[in-house]
Amino acid sequence: MGGEGGDPRGHFAEQVESEYLGGLEMWQQAVRKAASSARGWVMVGYDLNDGSLFNYIMDTQNLWAVYNMVPVLAIDVYEHAYARDFGATPDGRKAYLEAFFRNLDWDHVNRQLDQAVAARQGASRELDDRVAARRRPQARATLRRSSHHTWAPPLRRTPQRSERRSTRKIPQPDPWSWSAVRATGVNP
Repeated sequence: MGGEGGDPRGHFAEQVESEYLGGLEMWQQAVRKAASSARGWVMVGYDLNDGSLFNYIMDTQNLWAVYNMVPVLAIDVYEHAYARDFGATPDGRKAYLEAFFRNLDWDHVNRQLDQAVAARQGASRELDDRVAARRRPQARATLRRSSHHTWAPPLRRTPQRSERRSTRKIPQPDPWSWSAVRATGVNP
């Protein structure tokens, strides 16, 4: 808030234009419809997996984890956000949304999106580095020499305690229970 409002611009507008079939108009309609039907928040989030923008409806306070999503634009549509100034009616919510978009700082939204894109690029670079580091020792250890000077498969790794199969016995049903009598047909 505190911006000049108007239509989206910058990197955000370019990404919306490229991803939404109807462009900016269709995106604005979708966000307004989501905000008119939500009971909490509407988030426009950048998906770190595929680099897309999505509209999310978050209905309950503090229970809405969306993994690998970076919020780029958040709209609070709980009644406390608009009831005092615009009234606790559907028309009040609509007026609140119009005021929200009239005063939105698109430069801030673009900064949020740029940070999300940078986070995705940094995470993918870090993942690539980790994978490359893992492959280096494996490439050397994939083939080992046996005592007969022939190539043999690598030695098996001993599973860690947490990876071992459980040795607990699964409790068996009591042979004198009613279900055992029905299954066997024998009445003890």
